[in-house]
Amino acid sequence: MQERFAELLEWVHAVRDAGYDHFTMGQHYLTAPFQQFQPVPLLARLIPETGSMQMYSTLIVPLQNPVELAESWASLDVLSGGRVGMCLALGYRDEEYAAFGVDPKTRLRRQRDTIETLRRLWTEDDVTAEG
Repeated sequence: MQERFAELLEWVHAVRDAGYDHFTMGQHYLTAPFQQFQPVPLLARLIPETGSMQMYSTLIVPLQNPVELAESWASLDVLSGGRVGMCLALGYRDEEYAAFGVDPKTRLRRQRDTIETLRRLWTEDDVTAEG
C-alpha cells in the first residue's frame, strides 16, 4: 500500500499540474489483492497536494452510518475550503454487504434514508431519524 500511495501522489500531482480541475475516486471494501484507501483519510491527506482542484469520492451509501458520514464530510469540507464532494452509490458486491451485515435487498431504502438524514443533519438544528 505504501507503493500504491506513492503512485497515487504522483498521479495527483500530474493531473493538478496538467490543469485538471477535479478528480473522482471510488470506495470499496474487501478488494484483496487490490485494496483501496478509504476516502476520508485519503482525501484529508490529499488536500494540500491538490491546489485548487475539486475532490470527489463515490461512497457506498447503504453501508454508511449517516451521522459518521455527515460529520466526516463536514470536516473534510472545512479542511479543504469547500473543495470536496460526494457521489452516492448503491454498491453491488454481495461480499461488502455481507461484511457489514446488511441485506442487499434493503439497499435502496437505506440509501434514501441516509440521504434524507444527511440533508437534515446538515440543515437542521435538531434531528431525529429512524432507519
